[in-house]
Order: sequence, then C-alpha cells, then structure tokens
Amino acid sequence: FCNTLGLPHTRRQNAQELTEQIIRVLQELRTTLVILDEIHNVHSNRRVGAEAASTLKLFAERVDAAFLLAGIDLPRSPVFSGPVGEQFAGRAMRYDMLGYSYRSAASRQEWNALVATVNDLLPLAHQSVGQLDSASGFLFDVTGGSIGRLRALVRRTAIDAILSGKERI
Repeated sequence: FCNTLGLPHTRRQNAQELTEQIIRVLQELRTTLVILDEIHNVHSNRRVGAEAASTLKLFAERVDAAFLLAGIDLPRSPVFSGPVGEQFAGRAMRYDMLGYSYRSAASRQEWNALVATVNDLLPLAHQSVGQLDSASGFLFDVTGGSIGRLRALVRRTAIDAILSGKERI
C-alpha cells in the first residue's frame, strides 16, 4: 500500500504505524474502491498471512470504500482459512467471475465487442480497425473466453508482428 500510494516508509516503522498512515491517506483521498489482486497468495493460517488478513480487515473497517479481492479459486484459498480468514470471509460478498460465453447471439456480440476493443488498442502501424473481427470465433476457441488468455495471446502475436516488421496481426 505504501508503495502504491507513494508513501515514504522505513524499516523502523512498525506495522501499526504504517497501517495508520495508510488508513489516514486513504481517508484523506476519499478512496471509494480498493482492488487487490493475487489475494490467493495470502495464507491467513500462517503468522505473516494472518497479519496481512487482519490488516486488510482493519482497512475494510476504517476506510469507507469497497474492497474488491481478486484471485484464483478464492473459496478454497488459504486467505479465507483459519480463524482470521474465516472472520474475513464472513464479512465479504462473493461473486464468481466467469469467462465469456459464445452460446447465444448476445454473448457472441459481447465477445466480438471485446475483440474489437482489443484490436483498436493495438499499437501496430498496419493493423486496421476490425481486422480481428473475422477471427473472433477462433480467438474464443483458443482462449476459452478468458480475457487474460486473450490479452496474453494478442500481446505475444503483436510482439511477433513488430519484430517481423509486419506491424499487423
């Protein structure tokens, strides 16, 4: 949090001092949303992880903001195990995020719009608007409807396009 907020901190400061400093800044900034990714790496059933979970719980209690926790298989994640983790989980509302679907016309339209947006964001000199439209179904098949997989695939392909000099996918 200190690094993200650009707050100075030293090794001499203890966790409580840092926590109070962070809470004060988040309150002063009138923070309304905090997004924490890779939360599955916090193991609340271990000493350091329990401290991290307790600190997150304290942030949620004292900062008037929504906390979005993102991670892999969170219901079975160590962040929600043990006494502290169970308390933490009891204060959260869970929403399972699923990949895109391609079954209905509406879901295909959503996926196609995502692919078009990804295409428009490519920094390739010869990539034209809508160029990936015809590959939308193929891209769904190879990514399983995952935005992360789509991003990784397009990124690798764009790098190859730049290195080859083609400047288009």
